[in-house]
Amino acid sequence: MLTVPLYIAVLAVLLTTAGPSLGRAQDLTDQAKPETDTFFSGNVVEMAADHVTVSRAVLGKPPEKRTFKITPATKTEGKMKNKSRVTVRYAASDEGELAVSIIVRPDKAENGKKKD
Repeated sequence: MLTVPLYIAVLAVLLTTAGPSLGRAQDLTDQAKPETDTFFSGNVVEMAADHVTVSRAVLGKPPEKRTFKITPATKTEGKMKNKSRVTVRYAASDEGELAVSIIVRPDKAENGKKKD
């Protein structure tokens, strides 16, 4: 049978060795959460040097417009113009939604052309 002082000593050792590792494991799980990429696809309705506005219509829902800030770090694939179909990968920031990359989808008319 364990005496009370020995019982307290064993309990203290267990608590001191398990306590910090539990706290560290919880901190790692909070940091390990990856940020999910957020995408928005639609047609360009307004373009400027510092922003682009994209609109999309989903059946059964009202049309939705979003404006994304464009910075020098924003990567653009293709030539963007009004009414072109785009997919914007964006991140939320203090100033609004910041475009990380913009992919311009080819027009249907361009798909039918033969390349020489």
